[in-house]
Amino acid sequence: MFTQKELEYCLKKEDPIEHLAVKFSGKEAVIKAIYSYNNVKLNYNDIEILNLKGGEPTVNILSSNYKNLDIRISLSHSEDNSLAFTIIQGVQ
Repeated sequence: MFTQKELEYCLKKEDPIEHLAVKFSGKEAVIKAIYSYNNVKLNYNDIEILNLKGGEPTVNILSSNYKNLDIRISLSHSEDNSLAFTIIQGVQ
């Protein structure tokens, strides 16, 4: 369910489980937002959540049908919890 780039990023961290959990939460949030947007389900493998140089998370949709969507995401995690919030801006 994770891309190679996601795994490389998370596995470099001191506690990769926290980072994998928040990426999973982010993918769930994206799936729900896109489903609410147009009743289409995506797979976890269709979504890649990476971090920009400043640490800001960014969403890449790997399915060509949704590359035009502007998806904003906020992620937060602690040792025991993860939280993700997603907004779709613009139209397809």
